Amino acid sequence: MILQIRATILDHCMRRFARHIFVGFLLFSVVTTVHGQGAPIEGAALVSLTNPSATPRIDHPYDLEIVFDLRGVSGKAGEESTPAVLAAYQIEIAFDPALISFVSARGGETSEFALTPITTAPNQANANGRVVLVASHASPTSPTGLVSGGYVTFLATAPATVTFEVKPLSLSSALQFCCGGVFGPVSIPATGSSWVAVFSKPPSRRRPVRRPDTAGSDTSEDSKPD
Repeated sequence: MILQIRATILDHCMRRFARHIFVGFLLFSVVTTVHGQGAPIEGAALVSLTNPSATPRIDHPYDLEIVFDLRGVSGKAGEESTPAVLAAYQIEIAFDPALISFVSARGGETSEFALTPITTAPNQANANGRVVLVASHASPTSPTGLVSGGYVTFLATAPATVTFEVKPLSLSSALQFCCGGVFGPVSIPATGSSWVAVFSKPPSRRRPVRRPDTAGSDTSEDSKPD
């Protein structure tokens, strides 16, 4: 079942990527900025999840940003070794479905990956404890360096410590025409990482409760949780 899901998603991605290449082909003749797209690719990308600003709470959507770190990753364009462009990705995020549920995904902060990535359907992801995401674009010269590839949203309904494991299945450089030749796309080596979130109940709010004194007037106060 998992292989069938991956095959379906990859098929959608390849069709989208083929359309992007066709459109990109019309643009490459005016490309003047050179970035490394061909083999050999030097260095490896790091794929990670992050959201240091959000406090995990039960019954509240929890967003994780998918970040690709290509700093130090380069490829060949002609005789030059230049920064590699991330043109497409396929990644898998594993989680414990007994503790948390996948809800949805959306595009990242990097403009080339602003569109919502293709994902495993939530019911299938939550049955298997893993969601596959695929995205691509047609730009031949960006993005490089740190790339925001999208966001995933999860929901926990009980206190728990949850580990998210991100695994890169495939990263690809862009297709570029320059220096009298065609360079890329080629596979970009990559490693994954994990992210741990501790989900807890929101702090209880307390409101004042007025209690009558012995004379019958409401003069004393106490508090109780909502």
